Amino acid sequence: MVFKAEETANKLIETDNRQSITDAKVHNIFRNMIYGCLYCEIIIKKSGQTTGYTVLGCNNAMNRIMGSVLARSLDQLVKVFFKQVDLLPVLAKAALNGIPSVWEQYFDTQQKWYYISAFSVEKGSAVLLLEDITQRKSLEKELEASRKRYEALVKQSSDAVALVDAVSKKILEVNLSLCQMTGYSEEELCQLSLYNLFADKKAQIDVCQTELAKKHYLPVTNRNVNCKDGTTIEVERVVSLVNYNSHQLELVTLYDISEERKLQQIINEDAAVASQVQRQMLPLDYRNKTMEIKGIYKPLHVVSGDFYDYRFSEDKSVLMGFLVDVAGHGLATALQTAAINVLLQEVIIREKMPTESELQALNKRMMGYFDEGSFAALLLFNFDFQQKTLTCAYCGINQILAFCSVKRGWIKAKGSIMGTFDAPQFDFVKVPIQAGDCFYFLTDGISEKLTESVLDNLGDFPIASGMLAELANSRGIEDDCSAVCIKLKGSSEGCRYYFSGMEDAATIQEKLRHTLTEMAGSQALYLEIALNEAINNILLHGSSNGYVKIKRIGRRVVLRVKDCKQGFNVQTVLKQFRTKSTEEIAETVSSQETGRGLLIMKLFTDKIYYNRSGSEIMLVYNDDRSEINLNPLCEIQKKPQISYVS
Repeated sequence: MVFKAEETANKLIETDNRQSITDAKVHNIFRNMIYGCLYCEIIIKKSGQTTGYTVLGCNNAMNRIMGSVLARSLDQLVKVFFKQVDLLPVLAKAALNGIPSVWEQYFDTQQKWYYISAFSVEKGSAVLLLEDITQRKSLEKELEASRKRYEALVKQSSDAVALVDAVSKKILEVNLSLCQMTGYSEEELCQLSLYNLFADKKAQIDVCQTELAKKHYLPVTNRNVNCKDGTTIEVERVVSLVNYNSHQLELVTLYDISEERKLQQIINEDAAVASQVQRQMLPLDYRNKTMEIKGIYKPLHVVSGDFYDYRFSEDKSVLMGFLVDVAGHGLATALQTAAINVLLQEVIIREKMPTESELQALNKRMMGYFDEGSFAALLLFNFDFQQKTLTCAYCGINQILAFCSVKRGWIKAKGSIMGTFDAPQFDFVKVPIQAGDCFYFLTDGISEKLTESVLDNLGDFPIASGMLAELANSRGIEDDCSAVCIKLKGSSEGCRYYFSGMEDAATIQEKLRHTLTEMAGSQALYLEIALNEAINNILLHGSSNGYVKIKRIGRRVVLRVKDCKQGFNVQTVLKQFRTKSTEEIAETVSSQETGRGLLIMKLFTDKIYYNRSGSEIMLVYNDDRSEINLNPLCEIQKKPQISYVS
């Protein structure tokens, strides 16, 4: 049975003529109240014992609240609706003792929350007021969830967090991590300001605050924070400006990097040791009268992924070496380089160039040291001084710089990198060598930054190797830089041979031929003819006592022949070379006692110089052969050019 608000109000007015609700205004308020309202009377026995209550009426709002529940009477309707609550003690306390009660109650039947008030308007009666707070409860639940998220993000954050007033710089709120970091309690921190928290000077903090006001954030930077025990710790600090209820707050986040600094120091010390070990494993520069080897080693950071080594055979007839570039720059790469170095030592100790199948077997062994993102570029070189050849295996480092008989510049080929493919292909190049040749084996850290000035000075070994070293140490280099620079000087570079008479001259002929072959290669035959003419002039037309001095200076081979006692009239003999043709000179020279062989010397050398007394002649041969296509077996012959310089 559902009671309408109007009927309930009339009944309440008629009941016992109660003055508290007979007023029309009160009646109207009660009827149109937005909250559900019940008016109850307490049943009391003559003994004074409270036995129950009677519901006298309800308003429209309460009627709507309970309207979905069917009952035979208003009392039963209320009891069904309030079955979760024992109303009698609450109503009795309000009606008899005047003590109001308030509570929140969730009703399963309606799945709603109500705020309930029980109070008395007159002795013996009580009023129940119900306010639907379901929406408020939902908002409170969301607020509680938001609060828990806030606590999870801030309070439980592993980073130290502080909320600071942007105007006063006072710390308003902190999390547990900041307390643990500094040793202060939450209450103690909230009594401090930014000026107390940070170890910076006040002026420096003010500068940061000014920048924060402009940008609304401060980027990550390192700062020192004061601790309760008087120490400081290094932290990474980031600050953002947030608005909250028309106030500006600073959200300061701190990350303790003191342990990372200690760990980084340990790593740096380990890296320094690794770097020292790497450098000690490198071979020393080598220099003697026959050749010069200069190494260049410059890691991008502390340790390098580059490495090189070389080894002479026991009889010094073979020089075997390698240059390797492992991808990467860190400690892991250095370990990979060390492991590969062990494998390559097994190769160069054999003193001969490995075959392609042997290199493929080496590649499979290397693959065990690499993951998918790492590999090694390799170059193997073998100088055979008896065969006078250089053989190179291109395995990822696929070019070398050369100043030799067959090339002035890059010698390039194709070859697969090591440690990536199961069946790589490699290229082998063989080059003839001779005294004066220069070879430069480079990793890409240097070769990719090479300048034209280096290429123009390849024949000048000190200058070219010095330029490469400067390039490796220059700014802008983005990779490890390593190089092995080798110059072949020849066993007789700068040599001098004395002779006295025909017998001595014949004795030194074989030495002269060997020296000229080392310095001039296939041109040695022509230079030997010219040199013999100069020697014969001393033996046949001079004192028979003299010496020969041979030296290579860059591209030039210089031959000096000196008579130890007498000479000839230089101006008289040489004057005819300025006025006569080659044919006329040939006829004249062949009929004279002095100046014999001048025409032959002129044909096979580029320049001829005499001293004033005519006792010494200097023959200069310019080794200016142009570049040709690489042919490992080729030899170049120079066509003699007749030119005269007095």
